[in-house]
Amino acid sequence: MWVNPPYCNNSDSTYFQKGEKENKLLNDFTVENSKLKANVLLLQNFLVNFDTKKSAFYKQGLVEYSKLKSQYNDWLITQSTKNKDLFISHSF
Repeated sequence: MWVNPPYCNNSDSTYFQKGEKENKLLNDFTVENSKLKANVLLLQNFLVNFDTKKSAFYKQGLVEYSKLKSQYNDWLITQSTKNKDLFISHSF
């Protein structure tokens, strides 16, 4: 990792060495994971705190949650498989 200490909070002053695969993959994975997981967690929070479990609205939320969770899990498996030669992929 290359860092220009006085400006380390600026993206152009902190970067990975060219060809660095492990740290770049971890950074890219973390960014994408945050985006994808946010919607799953939002729906999970809604389902846990919704007070009328028998309503059509709750059931619709449950269906959407199941769909998003399945898509998220498929994405995780794809990332692990695609990057199986890199050590960091085992922590996904």
